[in-house]
Amino acid sequence: AVAVVAWVGAGNTTAMVFYPLAFFGLGVAHSGVRLGRKTYLVDMSEGNRRTDYVAVSNTTIGALLLLSGALGALTSLVSVPGTLLLLGLGGCASFDVVHILKKARQDVTDCDATIEAERAETEPKVFTKIHIHFKVSGKGLSAKHVERAISMSAEKYCSASIMLGKTAELSHSHEVIDES
Repeated sequence: AVAVVAWVGAGNTTAMVFYPLAFFGLGVAHSGVRLGRKTYLVDMSEGNRRTDYVAVSNTTIGALLLLSGALGALTSLVSVPGTLLLLGLGGCASFDVVHILKKARQDVTDCDATIEAERAETEPKVFTKIHIHFKVSGKGLSAKHVERAISMSAEKYCSASIMLGKTAELSHSHEVIDES
């Protein structure tokens, strides 16, 4: 535990704001360093390919970095909690599709998921329609296997997809990019 004792004089009110912010920052840094030994990195691409999906979990600093970068651009389009739901859906579905394709011995090298969503106009502004477009790349990929992987993810394995499907109309499309 860390304790901070500070004397703030009558004319030094800016310190009253600075100390709590500094304490919060130090607390976040301490938690990040302490938990940093348990970092898990999920990367959907192999080799030297540029990754479009990278997830860091179990670190406070990792979560803050991910959220600040991803949400900065998306906050104006959708509310922050809604954005997090869609990011979770994209990550869950993409991970499942790649995993299923690899189990089917398909040479998948990349999987991009683009999500478009519509919300209700009245409160609560739940998602009413969600469309996920998968762009799956690989060598000699079978379109039949890709379709099956997307269906299995949506209907059986991706809990985010199944949960959001209870309130929203979910649809999927895909394209297969052959890198042979």
